[in-house]
Amino acid sequence: MIEQGYNDFLMSSREMSSFELNIGVAKTKAEVMKVLEDYDLSEKDFPDGKIPGWPPDEPTAI
Repeated sequence: MIEQGYNDFLMSSREMSSFELNIGVAKTKAEVMKVLEDYDLSEKDFPDGKIPGWPPDEPTAI
């Protein structure tokens, strides 16, 4: 799950592991955004537009 796009922003492998775990545990987009905020990251820090752990849109029930 570690991608080159945000490696430059994290200080240590311990912090990268913590980030990866927190992103993996996040279940909603709000939780993912909170994790990004906790690590002083934003959507702009992912040049390819792929935010790790971003949950897919939930299907709408008919």
